[in-house]
Amino acid sequence: MSFHVGQKVVCIVQLSTDAYSHWAVAYPNLPTKGCIYTVRETESRGDVPSIRLEEMYNPVLPWVSYGGFLAEGSFDVAAFRPLVERKTDISIFTKMLSTERLHERV
Repeated sequence: MSFHVGQKVVCIVQLSTDAYSHWAVAYPNLPTKGCIYTVRETESRGDVPSIRLEEMYNPVLPWVSYGGFLAEGSFDVAAFRPLVERKTDISIFTKMLSTERLHERV
């Protein structure tokens, strides 16, 4: 799944410090299942696409397994889905309240 900067996403997996116990220093801030976030950055670690979130920041640390460069940890995109925003259309309810229909019933 492809995400882009500025996109709203929903966390669909509860990430916990138990699952990230060996990286607890790198991930003091974890997303919460059901919460909405905004994609701040995208990247790929090997073949795993990942994102960073606008609403939370984690420490910048050296990542030995990825060449020793300094970077903030990111989250696997599999833990998120795009937010589907539906526009609310209340026209059907407005029609139900029209005065013409009220007079028909009387």
